Amino acid sequence: MSERDEIPSPYCLALTGGIACGKSTVGALLQSMGLDRIDSDQVARQVVEPGSPGLHRVVECFGEEVLTTSGGLDRPALGRIVFASDKARQELEAILHPLIWESMGRSLRQAHELKRETVFEIPLLYEKGSQTRFSTIWVVAASPQVQLRRLTERDGLSLSEAQARLEAQMKVEEKVKRADFVLINDGDLNLLKARVEEGLSLWRWVRSVPSRERS
Repeated sequence: MSERDEIPSPYCLALTGGIACGKSTVGALLQSMGLDRIDSDQVARQVVEPGSPGLHRVVECFGEEVLTTSGGLDRPALGRIVFASDKARQELEAILHPLIWESMGRSLRQAHELKRETVFEIPLLYEKGSQTRFSTIWVVAASPQVQLRRLTERDGLSLSEAQARLEAQMKVEEKVKRADFVLINDGDLNLLKARVEEGLSLWRWVRSVPSRERS
């Protein structure tokens, strides 16, 4: 990362939270309200596309059983490996994290230079210590019961698999404590949208008002 990336841009908003809490829903709402949107999960997919150095390193580490018959990454197969072992998950993150942040760093620089309001969806923001790159952090939270239900229904996971994925990340309560703005998403989309609008207005106001006038 360059020195520029270590200086948080006022135009870049980090969005994080627990698994199955609704980060993508909030990101989509912010995009509909005029923000550019960078999804680290999408960037993670790009860095392991067929033929990429990232995919080659993943296969070197985990074997060809994580490949589909067409040569792409078999995400369910890889997920079963990394969510069953802390060591495997750490090995995967060590491969992907630098590649992801190489791309994300370019997006951060571009957003700052063009003064483009941009939301960066980053599930492992706190886990990987990336929060220092942002001056404003939003956290999307939901109850554990809602998270488990969404994981089993959305991803077809067993209850034990869903529980393992919850336990693999920092607890949502801890992320909430560190947030600048919190959104509770237990299912009411209208309430969530109103909360997003409230947060966006506040974020823009803070950026527009000189610091001496905020006190």
